[in-house]
Amino acid sequence: MLHTRSFVRQGAAPTVADTLIDELSSLGGRDKGDWAPEKAQKVDMDGVTADVWAKIWPKSRISQREFFNFGMEVLLKLDLAETREFFAAFFSLSDFHWQGFLSSRLTFLELIGFGLSLFANASNQARANLLIKGAPGLFVMLWRLARLEDVNAARNGSKK
Repeated sequence: MLHTRSFVRQGAAPTVADTLIDELSSLGGRDKGDWAPEKAQKVDMDGVTADVWAKIWPKSRISQREFFNFGMEVLLKLDLAETREFFAAFFSLSDFHWQGFLSSRLTFLELIGFGLSLFANASNQARANLLIKGAPGLFVMLWRLARLEDVNAARNGSKK
């Protein structure tokens, strides 16, 4: 379950509301005059919740979130001096990259470019720290993204 602050911070509240309205109205509502208690028993709620979830968390947002989680895990492993080196490289990036990152406006592919630019702008010591402390998390992120593909493929295959 997600905390409501995540919807507000990510700007997802309108998407959540619109998605819920669309899904619930597709079931037939009181305003249509065709709602009956026995109709509720026939509704595939697993399907409804899966549709709502897919609209709230499209693959692009999940990929972006995985990148953010990966980055946070790396940051948490850095000591004070390493953190300072990291942020020196971070704020030496173009405004597009660092402002886009902080505002969650970068797509997943742009985040990959951001990461490569950050690595290129970092000092040799910071690069070494990123490789040593970030490689395990990078593999985890890639595994999760590959698994996301498998889950989506299985879902799409089962709907046909």
